[in-house]
Amino acid sequence: MRTAGNSLFFSVLQDRLIEQVKLRLFNGELTERRLARMIGVSQPHMHNVLKGVRSLTPEVADLLLGGLGISVLDLLETEEAGILLRDRQYEKARPALAPVVDGRVGPGHPFPQLADGTEWIPLPMGLWRTRRRLVLAPMGVDPESPLPRGDDFALVCLDEEARLRAGPRDIVVLRWRGSGYARRVRAAAEEVEVLRQQNWLITDGPDRIELGGQSVLAVLRGVVVWTGRDFRRGSPLDYMGSFLENPASR
Repeated sequence: MRTAGNSLFFSVLQDRLIEQVKLRLFNGELTERRLARMIGVSQPHMHNVLKGVRSLTPEVADLLLGGLGISVLDLLETEEAGILLRDRQYEKARPALAPVVDGRVGPGHPFPQLADGTEWIPLPMGLWRTRRRLVLAPMGVDPESPLPRGDDFALVCLDEEARLRAGPRDIVVLRWRGSGYARRVRAAAEEVEVLRQQNWLITDGPDRIELGGQSVLAVLRGVVVWTGRDFRRGSPLDYMGSFLENPASR
């Protein structure tokens, strides 16, 4: 049987469908002529499909399923269906893994490769079920960061659609002059305006970032979903962190 682990290849289901048709022809329930007329194909074409001369296309496969009055699920063996249901149940309960970014996001630190990491951490379902492409990023000291004081860890979503939807209420990870900054922003066609929350004086941090024709995604590198302390070095019951948004709202 052609399988990959517990996964069944589509070609196996195609072969089983052909065998179902041949069995009904052998039992006298159908003839090639009647079956071809039922599903709207020529008898020579039906004959060649059953002999393997012509490939079984998805369109003809659907017609055969309808003609026989069965579904794809009827092509599964009982044991296979049980394994599928068991694995699906375990999959829902299994935590997702997120890489821990090597380096820190903050002024004075080289901007890290957000998609890479040598350590992977399981995430509770509440952190990942509504988001894709999540990474855990250590945060450097940044007096102007809008993140809660004392939090040195952030769960960052790298998904392009989430970054493009980011608004002034979101905290994003910016890349500016080779370093990373957690900020609230307002993105326009030609620039990204940094919204200062704590310090209105001119500082070394970004104020307005000219896009210069490049995509806003080159500047907005991620959206902060959760922030808290580095739970690898303590009990998660000591400090549970903070959601920065309602995950169900996205």
